[in-house]
Amino acid sequence: MRLIFLATLTALACGAAQAGTLIPVPQVPGSAGTSVLAINDNNQIAGVYIDLQFHQHAFFGTLDGNYTTFDYEGNGTQATGIDNKGDVVGYSNFMGHSPCNFVPFERNAAGQLSTIRHRKKLLSGYLYIDTHGLLTGSYCNKRGDQVVYDGKKGKFKLSIPIHIDSDMVAPTGVNSAGTHVGVYYDSKTKTQH
Repeated sequence: MRLIFLATLTALACGAAQAGTLIPVPQVPGSAGTSVLAINDNNQIAGVYIDLQFHQHAFFGTLDGNYTTFDYEGNGTQATGIDNKGDVVGYSNFMGHSPCNFVPFERNAAGQLSTIRHRKKLLSGYLYIDTHGLLTGSYCNKRGDQVVYDGKKGKFKLSIPIHIDSDMVAPTGVNSAGTHVGVYYDSKTKTQH
């Protein structure tokens, strides 16, 4: 009985230690909806909001709602990551709704916007950044297949081979050890993993 009691106390203590605190984040003023997609170690957040005409725009700022909003090249801008220096990355879908038409960008802490390129070629697809400034994204090659890549300081570094038979591969994060996470779409089973 004592062992069961001690095990219960231990489980409760561990559960309490792992419990988080829910912090409601204010919506972007005048928006129809706000989604936070990233947070850095300084509790700065970044994401996307939808205006009253149902257009997407990027934002970043503090948890109390002190936001800066911006767009990159037209309609459909999303901020998908923010590093500890305040550099924000994301993509704009002004060229269409396919990932092969998304334009990845970086907005540095000084407010300058730039696209991600490889040998002067504009890349297309998704883009994310970790808290230390490591980039991971995907671009479409000539055949229309998505290729995962790494980068730093707004620049392409190297392609990462992903051996998955998929129509869509989207990295959603990378850590300092170089471990990538993300999703892919299996066209045979019509499911996302």
